[in-house]
Amino acid sequence: WYGTDAELLQWWISFTLRRTPTGIVDVTAGRLRFWKGSPYLHILTKMDLVPMDESILKRDFRDTGLPDAGTDAVVFDPPHVSDNATPGASQRIAKDMGFGSVEGEVDVTSTFPSFMKEAMRILRPEGVCLCKIADQVHRSKSRWQHVSLMLAAEQEGLTGCDMIIKVRKSAIMGAWKRVLHSRKVHAFWIALRKGGC
Repeated sequence: WYGTDAELLQWWISFTLRRTPTGIVDVTAGRLRFWKGSPYLHILTKMDLVPMDESILKRDFRDTGLPDAGTDAVVFDPPHVSDNATPGASQRIAKDMGFGSVEGEVDVTSTFPSFMKEAMRILRPEGVCLCKIADQVHRSKSRWQHVSLMLAAEQEGLTGCDMIIKVRKSAIMGAWKRVLHSRKVHAFWIALRKGGC
């Protein structure tokens, strides 16, 4: 996918859901860039642990406070934290958001099992969870976060039904002095369903 995330979601929500949605929740709304010009704004619940707009509810994606089986689609874009970030930035994010660590580095994947349990709880039957995830390099080792996400989803009973590779305009540049891995210019959008594909 070479377009914007907002353009992708405008098309992909109804395509993967296979019905007209009546409720959508973005549990990591951030700066609301996914929803610019969206036809779904009137049915969208926006939340984030660190709200950046007064329209966003302060909620943790692992405990949304939403009713059981009350939404058609959940959108999830966890922070893309890495050990190549500004010194201390990843650790501040981890502390604020309660992330675990692996080999001394921030590990957003530690939140996936509890998020998937919450997504499964709040989705209606045949509802979809659309997740944007990017793999990372930590301590010169690739961390396949999209695999961790899919395994956590499967463990909770969500079915992996589709994947789109989102191509960025340029690679994310890090602070490494010596580069041992190719620069990545993509992220994954993964569609998970509460039910079969």
